[in-house]
Amino acid sequence: MSSLAEQYLDSVQAGLTGLERQLPSIAAAATQAAERACAGGRVWALSDEEGFVSELQHRASGLMMVRGLPGGETFELDDSVSAGDVVIAATQDRAAGRQGALLEALAERGAAVALIGAADSALRPRAAAFIDTGLPAGSAPVLSYGDAAICPLASALNIAAGWLWCIELANACAALGRAPVFLMSGGLASGRDRNRQHEGKFFHDPGEYRIVPSPAGQQGRELLAEWLRCLAGIRATELGRIAEIGAVAAACAARHTVWCASIGHNLHAQRGLDGDPGFFRLLFPEWDEKADLQAGDFYIFNGYYTFPEEELAAARATVERSAWIMGGKEIETIYPHPGEIHVNAYWQYGDASIRLPGYDVRVVPPSGVITTAMLWLLHAAAADHIPS
Repeated sequence: MSSLAEQYLDSVQAGLTGLERQLPSIAAAATQAAERACAGGRVWALSDEEGFVSELQHRASGLMMVRGLPGGETFELDDSVSAGDVVIAATQDRAAGRQGALLEALAERGAAVALIGAADSALRPRAAAFIDTGLPAGSAPVLSYGDAAICPLASALNIAAGWLWCIELANACAALGRAPVFLMSGGLASGRDRNRQHEGKFFHDPGEYRIVPSPAGQQGRELLAEWLRCLAGIRATELGRIAEIGAVAAACAARHTVWCASIGHNLHAQRGLDGDPGFFRLLFPEWDEKADLQAGDFYIFNGYYTFPEEELAAARATVERSAWIMGGKEIETIYPHPGEIHVNAYWQYGDASIRLPGYDVRVVPPSGVITTAMLWLLHAAAADHIPS
């Protein structure tokens, strides 16, 4: 029988493959959104999980035009939204009544809403366009662990569907003769300077770039292929190291603390989700959360594509075992020390997936989907060694 880690990886790959069947619906909703955006409509993101909005708005390799819906966190609609606007929404059916009322109010206001969620979501009838993740309603933990279900999948698939909508929106804008502004990662040498030059601009000036549009769905398929390439690499070369992380975590957990620090816009919203088995103490350095490391602890860093010097130094000075899961490893920046487990997350340096013909930078970050899935893959690996 396959390990729980393998089963979780199977579920992620199957979920992403299933989204390919949704590409016609995604492209159709994105085309409607592009028509509105090119005519001056604004583009808003909304969810009952704050990580979805954080992942899509003002994000490295993401669209400058996407912004969190004002009041969306409390499901209260203010005067920001007008007829002609667009909303990309996601749900885990956490607050169906309040979120449903907000979706109805958006429709009454004249906004075009595309909703991402489970096929049996109670909110499905409330949106004009629906993108089915193929999951049950809720956080969708996919592994059986004793009497419990652990390791959620809905967050990763919701943001995957959101990025598919974004790339198809950009392609549809290109077909209308407009080049939307994408940000660059601030970790790149020119990223911050480029982003400052384009700050607040939803589209490039006429003549600045001419993106050659692709057939509807093609860019979405390329994006899906990039995520699946990352996961295939992890399966082919990293499962042994991930299993080692699980074994070390299980051995440590009885007497010490297993810390899991994660970097990414969506990761902070994973804490406390239904299906979290509670094996690790989660923390988020971007929120200035630091581990109180003690001898005997195990430190896991589920990171970006540049190594965090402060955390690396602290772990090397305090604990014998640590794990570092990083993308961008085609540019190696440190040499492993004894006791360290280094895992390649396989997404490329610069955190961007797609080359749009006629545009100057690659776009759409793979890291959000991969790091979110990796967080729960590490939990699954620990569950393989911790009796239920």
